[in-house]
Amino acid sequence: MNKYLLLLIASAMSSGTYAQASPETSSGIGYESVSAAYEALSTKEGVEGSNQGGWVLFKDRADNSLWSFTPKEHPAYPSTIKRTVVEQEGKLFIDMRALCGAEQLACDELIKDFRKMNEKKESELNAKRAEKAE
Repeated sequence: MNKYLLLLIASAMSSGTYAQASPETSSGIGYESVSAAYEALSTKEGVEGSNQGGWVLFKDRADNSLWSFTPKEHPAYPSTIKRTVVEQEGKLFIDMRALCGAEQLACDELIKDFRKMNEKKESELNAKRAEKAE
């Protein structure tokens, strides 16, 4: 598939899957390209930016989301991941949306890596929540 035409929609819930979408459809991330997302977030009021190990991160207070943009040397560059903590049936999950402009294999690996991080974070969040309830 042509580089920069690959769009990924990903749900990071444990049973979630991701699917490719055509460039004409919405990525579910709110922007049509990684660069459009970066530009919008870098100038949006209420958004805090930082750099961690080459990754550009934006925390958007409007929807309590965390955006991660791959560094240029990352195999999945240019890509962005949007993660938002949501509650379903009394448990916390991380809803994840991805927009990936790299080759399929690199995008698959990026999603796999973030899913692992999300699963760990979900467990931590739910454990903290259970402790507070006791």
